[in-house]
Amino acid sequence: MGFVERNNAGEIVSWFRCEQPDRVLDPIDDDDPSVVAFLNPTMVPETISDRQFFQRLAIQGVITNAEALAAVKTGDIPAALQQVLNLLPTEEQFDAEMLISGATSFNRNHPTTLKLGTALQWTSAQMDELWINASKL
Repeated sequence: MGFVERNNAGEIVSWFRCEQPDRVLDPIDDDDPSVVAFLNPTMVPETISDRQFFQRLAIQGVITNAEALAAVKTGDIPAALQQVLNLLPTEEQFDAEMLISGATSFNRNHPTTLKLGTALQWTSAQMDELWINASKL
């Protein structure tokens, strides 16, 4: 049994083995999934392979399985990503197309990755989740 401190959203921000007289804490079992996740945070990998990237996008339904295979085999840009590229300023489109069609790995914090995530209206947490889940494939 331990004790957790939560923020206004109910998320755990601190965990303690024993009560703290100066804090408002909730008692909680040590094996509660929220405690386990808090004490063992998943690290977001910096890089994933192109296969992992496109396969995960297919699993999430962002692109089709056929588009994922074509992207990995020949560098074809899936329609959903092409639509996003078309929204970028003209001077940024070529670099982004080169990255998506030719990269053998994708860096989570690459400027183009960040722009694509923004254009897809994904939060940073959604991007992290993509990288984490893709890294497990």
